[in-house]
Amino acid sequence: MKILSKLLFLIFLLILILPTSLSASGEPYNYRETWNSWTDYQRYVYLWGFSDARKQIWVDISGIIKEFREDKTLSLYELKSLIDLTNKIAIIETNASITDYEEINIGLQPVDLKVIRDIMNDLYKEPANSYISFQTMIFIAKDKLAGKPIENKLIEERKSIKEAEEKMQELLTK
Repeated sequence: MKILSKLLFLIFLLILILPTSLSASGEPYNYRETWNSWTDYQRYVYLWGFSDARKQIWVDISGIIKEFREDKTLSLYELKSLIDLTNKIAIIETNASITDYEEINIGLQPVDLKVIRDIMNDLYKEPANSYISFQTMIFIAKDKLAGKPIENKLIEERKSIKEAEEKMQELLTK
């Protein structure tokens, strides 16, 4: 079981690291087209599954770290760092603070997935966002919900997709 969990963790990391999905023809995948073909219920179910999978990650990561550390538990500060790290990949954020008594207080900040869905609906109305992956768009929608500026992120994503497409075309024509 330990090997399987490590393997799943490595696969997950690879998925996070891989650039935008390109088809064999070098064309980027049109996420907007797929998103718009789904009903609001199907979009919600997708986000629900995505969120559930992400919630489990920090538990899995802490278990894997414990295995690598030969069963030594994480200190409160290491646990807080781990929670802060996993918040970068979770829809539902976990607040962690360490008290004067060296206790850790953990609280969840639930996000209404229907609100994320509706923000994504609006973002995918823009044809320029067609090739931004669901995963990336979820976090852009989460940032927008939090009141953070998103225009630069959208521009960077579009630029990154264009560069990846150009590199793929270059490789295919060599």
